[in-house]
Amino acid sequence: GMEKIASYCLTEPGSGSDLASLSCRARREGDKYVVDGSKIWTTHAHFANRMFCLVRTSSDGRPQTGITFLLLEMDTQGITVSPIHTLAGEHEFNQVFFDDVSVPVSGRLGAENDGWTVAKHLLTFERGGRYAPGLAATLEMVREAAEATGWLAHEGNRERLAREAIAVEALRAIELASLEGGGPSDAVRPSMMKVLGTEASQRIDLLTLEIAAEWQGSLDNAPDAIAVAMPKYL
Repeated sequence: GMEKIASYCLTEPGSGSDLASLSCRARREGDKYVVDGSKIWTTHAHFANRMFCLVRTSSDGRPQTGITFLLLEMDTQGITVSPIHTLAGEHEFNQVFFDDVSVPVSGRLGAENDGWTVAKHLLTFERGGRYAPGLAATLEMVREAAEATGWLAHEGNRERLAREAIAVEALRAIELASLEGGGPSDAVRPSMMKVLGTEASQRIDLLTLEIAAEWQGSLDNAPDAIAVAMPKYL
């Protein structure tokens, strides 16, 4: 069968971290919902053929109530994907526009106005659980770059690198514990990992930039970590 590639359509131009304030609307018309509005920072929407979308179906009560979770096909009429290029010139994010987009009611996941519950459950698994392997591989490349420059000779730099290695191992331990389940509620560890993983990533990218500044040669034969230091930092 056809490969299914789905993107999460959650964030909107006017509602970032306060996701519950979203305003992309869906009105019920018989056996379908008609969606109007836009979403932003949708990762890989330009590759996706399906989409998870949070829409507002009611304005009554608390903002979290009145949100519905829809699954839809990207080739539906009225959907436009507009690229957003990052500071590093990469195309990962998009803005998605919905103009009278018809979604069958069968595409709804969970009950109408109960999409917040569905989204929270999904985000528990999306938020964390995969930082340590990538960061460990990055640190190996950073260590090679540090060896190839004079960066390690500066006082305290070996300790700084070691501290990041310890942080990544601690993160790996939390991630493995999270895979086993039990302990704190399922939502706690992924939320911790999101913060710890993101902050470790930022610190390591900053270190890499410092190391890159010590490189005297051409970028063509620079260690891998140095060649990608600036795009990653941006």
